[in-house]
Amino acid sequence: MNPTNRIKNISTSLRTFSRADRDYKQPFNLHEGIDSTILILKHRLKANENRPAIEVFTEYDDIPPMEFLKSRK
Repeated sequence: MNPTNRIKNISTSLRTFSRADRDYKQPFNLHEGIDSTILILKHRLKANENRPAIEVFTEYDDIPPMEFLKSRK
């Protein structure tokens, strides 16, 4: 992935997270939320001197957007 696309993807992921402080229910695509979380934490999944790399596989079924209170309280 080139640096421009990586920055764009991180920006999109952070935008998904930044909407989490609303106090009303709104439609949310759960798959996008999981993918955003994985992207933001991607650097933590790499191997280091204390642990091996963590490989994440995503296999989603089709589900419609659901209404959530996305608060992080």
